[in-house]
Amino acid sequence: MAMFPTQAVTTLAETKPITPQTLFQSDYQLVNVWASWCGVCRVEHQFLNQLAVKDIPLIGLNYRDSQTQAQRYLDSLGDPYQTVIYDPNGNLAIDLGVIGTPETYLVDRHGAILYKHTGVLDQQVWQSAFADYFD
Repeated sequence: MAMFPTQAVTTLAETKPITPQTLFQSDYQLVNVWASWCGVCRVEHQFLNQLAVKDIPLIGLNYRDSQTQAQRYLDSLGDPYQTVIYDPNGNLAIDLGVIGTPETYLVDRHGAILYKHTGVLDQQVWQSAFADYFD
């Protein structure tokens, strides 16, 4: 089973280093890879906001983006994330195996990656791949 990389990262809001594992507080959470320059990410963002309203634990991974643009994106479209890992050079994403944005990972409390979805997360994908973990 693949494990989430453990190198220190920073969050979008703070500059102090953390390990991603400190963010995995729930039995299951989604890690959503996104960027302000990603048009397809905008398409799925409204659905992410709907998940956040239902208290689905969402961690953002902001990929190869500027801090200012990323914050402006969240300020404009809403911030569904409990926290956002800021990965301006894509180092964490490379170790994670990201091939593009958006991507969504199902990660358990121990950092094990249980499922990876490439592309837009919508109601159909949610029902078929993720919903059972959060019901």
